[in-house]
Amino acid sequence: IPLFIGMAMTAAIKPTVTLFVTGVHSVVSGRVMGRPLAVQPMKAIAAVAIAHGLNRAEVAAAGAIVATIVGILAATGLLKWAAKACPAAIVRGVQAGLGLALANKGLALAYEGCWTTTEAEKSSARTLADVRWIGGDGVVVALLTVAAVTLLDKGGTVERPRIPPALVIFPIGLIVAIVRWALGDGASSSYVGDAGPFFVFPSAEEWKAGAWNGAIPQLPLTVLNSVLAVCALADELYGTTAAHDATTAAPARVEEHTVAFSITLGNLAGFTLGSMPVCHGAGGLMAQHRFGARTGVAPMLLGAGKFVFGALAMAANATLRRDGGDILTEILLCFPKGILGVSLFVCGVAFAQHALKSALSCTDDRQAPFVCMCTCACALKYKSAVALLVGGVAHTLLL
Repeated sequence: IPLFIGMAMTAAIKPTVTLFVTGVHSVVSGRVMGRPLAVQPMKAIAAVAIAHGLNRAEVAAAGAIVATIVGILAATGLLKWAAKACPAAIVRGVQAGLGLALANKGLALAYEGCWTTTEAEKSSARTLADVRWIGGDGVVVALLTVAAVTLLDKGGTVERPRIPPALVIFPIGLIVAIVRWALGDGASSSYVGDAGPFFVFPSAEEWKAGAWNGAIPQLPLTVLNSVLAVCALADELYGTTAAHDATTAAPARVEEHTVAFSITLGNLAGFTLGSMPVCHGAGGLMAQHRFGARTGVAPMLLGAGKFVFGALAMAANATLRRDGGDILTEILLCFPKGILGVSLFVCGVAFAQHALKSALSCTDDRQAPFVCMCTCACALKYKSAVALLVGGVAHTLLL
C-alpha cells in the first residue's frame, strides 16, 4: 500500500489503471494456481521510482524488461541457472541499499510535512514558529503514526504482525485524504489533469534509463524471490503432491514456469497503460497464509475488489473529469505526508533488514556480509547497476 501510494503521488504510475489491471491479474493467478499468491509491487523498481524519481515511461520500461526476461528464462528452462549466476550477497546488498534509500525518502517526506514552509520557499533557517503541529501534514499525525505502527506490531513477527498496521492507519489516511480533497485542501488544488497520452510508449532514452536504474536491480530479486522462493515456500506449506483442487482448477503443485509466466503476462498486459510493475513474492504468500488463506479464493476476492474499485474510478473519471484527470490521483495527493512518510520509512527499513539478515546468516560464504555491505554502500551513493558491478568485483576478488 505505501509503495502504491508513493508511486501514485510521484506520477510514476496511474493508480486507477493499476487497480483495474492488478485486479484482473489477482483473479486470473488465483484461479490458475489455486494458492494465495499475492500480486505485489516490484519493490526494487518502486523504491527507485520513489527515492530517485523515475518517470512513468521509465517505470513501464523497467517492468516490461523484467517481465520479458523472466518469461524467456522460464520458456528456456534457465530460471535456476540464472538464480545461481548472481551471488545472493550481491542481490541482498542492492536490496538493502534500495531499502535504506526508500526509508530516507519516507523520513524526508514526513519531515517536510511538519513545516508550514516548503524547502523551496524558505529564505532563512526555519524556526519553531514554522512548525506545523496539527493538520493532515503535521507533527502530531506523524507521531501518532509512529505510535500506531509500534503498538500494533508489538509482540508480532515480520510475517504475521499481531494486527497489521496498514489495515488501521491507511483507511484513516484515506478518509483524511477524501475529506481534504472534498474541501479543496492539499496538493490536489494544483492538479489539472494528466497532460500526457493515455498510452505509455517509452522513448529510447527512457528504455535505457528504465533498464539501467530499474530492471537491473529488480531482475535478480524477481527470479530469486518472486519465482523460486515462492514455489519453494508453497511446497513447504502445501506439499509437492497436493491433491487437485476442483474448486479453483489448481494443479497439484505451483510450478516455477507458471509463476514466471504469470509475472510476464500480468506486466505486459498493463505496461503501456501506466500500470504498476508487479510480481508474486514469498513474503506475500506467507502473509496471506498466516492470516488463514489456503486457496486461490483469497487473491481472487481481493482482485475482484480492486477490479470493481478501479472500474468505478474509471467511470467517475469519464463522468466528472473531461481533461484527462484522475480523481483517485487527486485524492492520493491529499494523503497525509506524516502517515505516508512514516510508512515508507518502516517499509524501507524492513526491506533492508530482511536483506542484511539473510546476508549475515549465510554460513557457507564467510565473505557474504562484506560483499553485501560493499554493494549496499554503493547502492546508496550510486545507481544500482554500479552497485551490482562493484559487488561482482568484490565477490570475484574474494573467491
